[in-house]
Amino acid sequence: MIITGILQVRNEESSGHLARFLKWNLPILDHLVAYDDCSTDQTVPMLKNSGSDVIEGKFHSFQSELNIKQTLLTEALLRFPETDWILWLDADELFLESRENLHTIIIESELLGFDGIQLPLVNLWRSQQEFRTDSGFNDLTNVRLWKNSGNLNF
Repeated sequence: MIITGILQVRNEESSGHLARFLKWNLPILDHLVAYDDCSTDQTVPMLKNSGSDVIEGKFHSFQSELNIKQTLLTEALLRFPETDWILWLDADELFLESRENLHTIIIESELLGFDGIQLPLVNLWRSQQEFRTDSGFNDLTNVRLWKNSGNLNF
């Protein structure tokens, strides 16, 4: 089973989020495709050194987040067409499962006929000690894992 991660970043090296993200999340992925939104720190070299594929934005475009996510999804599937599942995470999020547990979750979901999976996440927003609880954030359960049906769009 091939799991490809997609990630949008901007100046995540200087915040410390990227190092933590790569440590915790990279081991569960087969591939990582990241869109860099014009970072001014060492985010891009850090991603490239980790073996990630990086799309470098030409201008800061955070307001176009949905367009960036569509670009990420399209590029990830073009670069890694053998992908079975796509996992979308932000750099300040941790997915606290092992690759083996993730594999089990996916297999059980496939057996039930699901093509999308909601995941519990921890969003370490401003530091490693603070996590988001504003605006009902902890009550949200977003679908973050999608089966590659050949017809995915953001």
